[in-house]
Amino acid sequence: MTEEKLWQIIKRQDADERESGDAPRSTMPRRAFIELVGFSIAAAALSGCRAPEQKIIPYVNQPVEFTPGVANWYASVCGGCPAACGTLVKVRDGRPIKLEGNAEHPVSQGGLCALAHGLVFGLYDSERLRQPLIKSQAATWEDADQQINWQLTTIKQSGGKVRLLSSPTTSPTSRETIDNFLKQFTDGKHIVYSAVSNSAIREAHQQTHHLAALPRFHFDKAKTIVSFGADFLGAWISPVQFTRAYTAARNLQPEQHELSHHIQFESRLSLTGSNADKRVKVSPAEEIGALLMLAKLIAVKARVANQSDFAAIPAERLPAKVRQVVEQAAEQLIRHRGASLVISGANNTDAQQVVNFINQTLGNYGKTLFISNAAQPRIENDSDMVELVREMNAGEVAALIIVDANPAYDFYNSHEFKNGLAKVGLKVSLNAYLDETSALVDYVCPRNHQLESWDDAQPVTDVFSLSQPTIAPLFQTRSWQESLLRWSNDERKFYEVLRARWQAQLFPQQTKHASFDEFWDNALHDGAFVIEATPPVTPATFSADDLSAAVKRLTQRADETAGKLYLTLYEKIALRDGSQANNPWLQELPDPITKVTWDNYACISPALAAKLQLEDGRVIRISKGDTVVELPVYIQTHQHDDCVAIAVGYGRTRAGKVGNGVGVNAYPLVAFDNGAFQYQTSDITIEKTPAKVELALTQRHNTLDGRPLIKEVSLAEFLEGHTENQGKIEHPKSIWQDHAYPEHKWGMVVDLNACTGCSACLLSCQAENNVPVVGKDEVRRQREMHWLRVDRYYEEEKEQERVIYQPVMCAQCENAACESVCPVLATVHSSEGLNMQVYNRCVGTRYCANNCAYKVRRFNWFEYQHPDPIANLALNPDVTVRTRGVMEKCTFCVQRIEEVKIRARNEEREIIDGEIQTACQQSCPAQAITFGDLVNLESRVNRFKHDKRDFILLEELNLRPAISYLAKVRNIQEEKA
Repeated sequence: MTEEKLWQIIKRQDADERESGDAPRSTMPRRAFIELVGFSIAAAALSGCRAPEQKIIPYVNQPVEFTPGVANWYASVCGGCPAACGTLVKVRDGRPIKLEGNAEHPVSQGGLCALAHGLVFGLYDSERLRQPLIKSQAATWEDADQQINWQLTTIKQSGGKVRLLSSPTTSPTSRETIDNFLKQFTDGKHIVYSAVSNSAIREAHQQTHHLAALPRFHFDKAKTIVSFGADFLGAWISPVQFTRAYTAARNLQPEQHELSHHIQFESRLSLTGSNADKRVKVSPAEEIGALLMLAKLIAVKARVANQSDFAAIPAERLPAKVRQVVEQAAEQLIRHRGASLVISGANNTDAQQVVNFINQTLGNYGKTLFISNAAQPRIENDSDMVELVREMNAGEVAALIIVDANPAYDFYNSHEFKNGLAKVGLKVSLNAYLDETSALVDYVCPRNHQLESWDDAQPVTDVFSLSQPTIAPLFQTRSWQESLLRWSNDERKFYEVLRARWQAQLFPQQTKHASFDEFWDNALHDGAFVIEATPPVTPATFSADDLSAAVKRLTQRADETAGKLYLTLYEKIALRDGSQANNPWLQELPDPITKVTWDNYACISPALAAKLQLEDGRVIRISKGDTVVELPVYIQTHQHDDCVAIAVGYGRTRAGKVGNGVGVNAYPLVAFDNGAFQYQTSDITIEKTPAKVELALTQRHNTLDGRPLIKEVSLAEFLEGHTENQGKIEHPKSIWQDHAYPEHKWGMVVDLNACTGCSACLLSCQAENNVPVVGKDEVRRQREMHWLRVDRYYEEEKEQERVIYQPVMCAQCENAACESVCPVLATVHSSEGLNMQVYNRCVGTRYCANNCAYKVRRFNWFEYQHPDPIANLALNPDVTVRTRGVMEKCTFCVQRIEEVKIRARNEEREIIDGEIQTACQQSCPAQAITFGDLVNLESRVNRFKHDKRDFILLEELNLRPAISYLAKVRNIQEEKA
């Protein structure tokens, strides 16, 4: 019987009953009957459309390194950004399911950012291109190579211009492959382009030190850090590396009683500014004035010959508070010569020259920042990109090959780029998606995902890393380097090229391994190779030839824009430049500052909102010349009144079903001036519209309201012992019977002094525990599913420009209120101190969530399983995929605990302290989370539990949680002096 006939019978029966007035013959409700029958029909239909039969055949000779159900780990390199952090890739049964930081990598030293954790989901994105395209039609690699080679041969004979446009790369072998490809042509050139550029740093060092370098910054060696708008803990250059170094200089464990002092001048509230000991809210024009005033004071105090370059700087134009902090900063920098660091996030060559002068005068080069032995990657050159667009529009470019770049979306003048692209004879894209740029070319030769590819990286001069494939290509793609080899008449695999280069150039620079095979295997195992002996570095000389002109231009710019409304563009910590916009994990990650997901918006100060009569969600029209964008408003505390801040990376039209139409593209608001892209521009106008939208917020209350949820002290108070035993509450005898822990009791300590709020832990937890994405509408209803949240609170005193973060997950309470109210015993206490959740018992009463004081339980309102079988490959097989109607929460990654227990039992040994790491702990770049066994009195977590900074959240409730926190300590003693 077909489903259609069954529905006809049911409808006829309904009609007969209505006409006769008879009661139904069955007591079963008709709705339940129909649902039951419908389910049966669906089951029958599925059984009739069975998947192709697959036979499970065991290995005849099982590989030694492969055990079904047991994970293998491979050292590799993160390809999310040019920072090239070391990673470990977890592979289960032949598929990568998790990225974690490589603690043995000499540069990143473990930990990952949120973007890195999203790469696994990107690997299993079914919207990646699956084969080459010719004129938007599916093709074979043979046809694509044949046609492209024929056209390139014609261009060789005619001497036409060939341009290869790529994103920045730190891979020396890839750069060599590009150079060898371009050598075939009379006029071949490599153009490096980045949508969010730092080219001004390189250009400034070319002018001041005659070396176009991106310096190595050592925040761990700096006692005083002064930053002008550089979000180095958020998305600036190498945030994982910087976070690890920054927190190392502020670590109070075990004997360190000194913290680096961090002063931040900025217009918008950034992640870095929120962690500063002293944050000064300035307009972009005042930021320039503060930098110039600092340079003048340093020149005078250090008695250098360049004092006259700053003689005309009128410091009186700065507000008195700003001048006071600049003077304090100058005193501290002079006091800590050679142990200080001054940086600027402005992509302005003039500003970066002034920063170089300050660091040179303070003797910081060669101590807290290095350029002579810094790696020289192919970083972006903004002028080259603008010149390429001019050449294209002039019809001068015969061939353009695009690698991992999308200027049709993110170039500030994308209209001109598209017009010029139409005039190029041969247009080839090697991007992985049919994105905004690939849709306009003749040939699309999709590259492999980074987890499917061989490559190397040179993040610094003496460190080389290897990136190895952890899975065979899922689709008919190949590495972009191999495509260039084919078009260079080189039939080798890129693996062969990579291996040959390492054998010829790196193997001779070591003496530890006698054979190359041994050296290669060791480098693959460790993920990195460090050159044993580097030649002595000759310090670069400083030139101030252009400094006076740079100061004049900066002074003029500050004067012209003083009091004007500025637009500031920035990257979010998850979505960055927007290339990963089709990743739902990244889209739903709350911004650490605003706590908004799934959108970008215009951040404005409360005073400006009141002046323009705007409220949260009100759509405004922002105009700059002929460019107009419309975005909702977000009223941001601690933002300057003359600043409007907008995140880039949104407004994609060809990202995929997840990223299309999310937010607004802000790249057209970028300006090009003085040879660099400018992300702070003035002369904008704001117009209020009648439209209003509701932003998807995960936190709606921003202050502590006097509640003792977080303990915060100054360094002076900490050294005087004022934190010891404060807030400890003596509880009467509990009504609950104490639990016995014969073997283990798992506990955790979170150091608020180390936590920067970067939210890498949140996304690591999501990837590890199969936490579903719910979408913008459900987040608006407060139904997000993240097991871990990072609460952000603003200082309640208006004079303070400080923020504090607190990660909150299930506290595994001994006196757990959730356990006593569950009517079906779905939440129970284990013999190892874990508050367990039995999913197949839970009936969804949500009593436990109502009684949870920490509000860390999540109710699964809908079926969130991926309908896409390819996306399902990202799921961790060690963790149950929950269904609709159950409560879920953190369990300290119990699957990891059990894995180590089994391993230790099989090896007949005790569990080593620190051997078990939760997902949040392992990926924290700040090392803010410590997990361990409280039964082991010598464990690191036990030592922290007895630290004088240790405190319990909501201790007065006598829940006796297994999680405690270490108080935040700020270095504000200099302000009191």
